[in-house]
Amino acid sequence: MKTLSYKTKVIIFTIVIVSILSFLIINNYSQSSAYYMKVSELLEETPDSDRYLRISGVLLPETITWNSETENLEFTIRDPETDDLLDIKFNDEEPDNLKNNDLILVEGYYQDNSLKAEQILFQCPSQYEEQVN
Repeated sequence: MKTLSYKTKVIIFTIVIVSILSFLIINNYSQSSAYYMKVSELLEETPDSDRYLRISGVLLPETITWNSETENLEFTIRDPETDDLLDIKFNDEEPDNLKNNDLILVEGYYQDNSLKAEQILFQCPSQYEEQVN
């Protein structure tokens, strides 16, 4: 049986390492990327339930319901341009500053006509205030 030369072993090792790194980069990128949509676009297209989404909208504070026993938070956001509504369901601790923010970004998966949120991001309202000279 013939043994592989040193050069052949280095080439095989390099191909294996490059393949593993490529797989990890592609896999990590596809899992961490979020597809940005407006509420109206989401309701028109209805994407696959396995697509990770980032949706922006105006929080409707009167729709907030919090169950401390099950740590279940539900609320509704509104598309500021079309007034379309989207229900959000979040199973984690209630964010402290939820009621103090109008504009929010919600990341998660669209299932059963609502967004199952995994993360809630708050947009800073000060950047939308009129600047006084």
